[in-house]
Amino acid sequence: MSSNDSSHFSSRIGFIMAAAGSAVGVGNIWGFPTQAATHGGGAFLLVYLVLILILGYPMLVAELMIGRHGQTNPADAMANIGRSTFSRQVGKFIGFASIITASLICTFYMILSGWFVSFAIAPIAQLSGFEPMANWLMAFSVERNLLFTLIFTLMVVLVIRQGVQQGIERWSKRLMPLLLLILVIGVGYILTLPGASEGLTALLVPDFSRIWETEVLVGALGQTFFSLTIGTGAMMVYGAYLNKQENIATLTAYVTLTDTSVAFLAALMIIPAMYVAQHNGVQIFSADGSLLNADTLVFTVLPALFDTLGGA
Repeated sequence: MSSNDSSHFSSRIGFIMAAAGSAVGVGNIWGFPTQAATHGGGAFLLVYLVLILILGYPMLVAELMIGRHGQTNPADAMANIGRSTFSRQVGKFIGFASIITASLICTFYMILSGWFVSFAIAPIAQLSGFEPMANWLMAFSVERNLLFTLIFTLMVVLVIRQGVQQGIERWSKRLMPLLLLILVIGVGYILTLPGASEGLTALLVPDFSRIWETEVLVGALGQTFFSLTIGTGAMMVYGAYLNKQENIATLTAYVTLTDTSVAFLAALMIIPAMYVAQHNGVQIFSADGSLLNADTLVFTVLPALFDTLGGA
């Protein structure tokens, strides 16, 4: 298989955007701000950055190397690095377990991403005068969830059917820069609102007495794996489509930096937005200081904040 084969990524930036697009997801946009807000803000951020450096980056390098070496699915790729029959069988089992894990995670992503599609269409329906339709799109019902889970699934299938270069790579190169632009604009807007400075302090000023708390360490460790999509075999699949000439260490650094930047930007937008909402009278925290519920961050706080923009 030649390096120019259409089954490989055609460019370095294409691979970085696609791999970062795989790593970047609700784990960054929803999960990271939720974990940070729940586990001490700045303390969680500090522990997370350390774990990304000493665990996340090396493990991502390893998964990409195994994938490129095997040039096949994660189960066979893991088996290929074994030197004995027993080690190959163990490798195959681990690879197969990662495929099962990715499939289970996929069910969660499909439903949640269906919500995002529905919430994105709702303002269009509202501006077009279809108020009942907009309300239905925003309400959590079984019918709406099933419909938009199916719609999102079909969107994913359509992209994958177009192949590596014309599907995954092409759309990643378009959508990832757009995501970064939206986040930067969102951060810029939210930081101008009253109450945002309190959220900024909560995120950026660590309470060093909390960095050794079990819940902070476990939360940051779990977020490291979840955010970079480590342990699911997904990055082995991306590595299988990587040209032999590419420097994996450099590519992984770019992917890790992009993923971490998105997580930080999301937190920089959502956590100050929480305090802006609290300043405006929205209850975010319970009496004991914990979040009322995890989906408050994305599905309650941000829509309420976007309402302040008016029809736009």
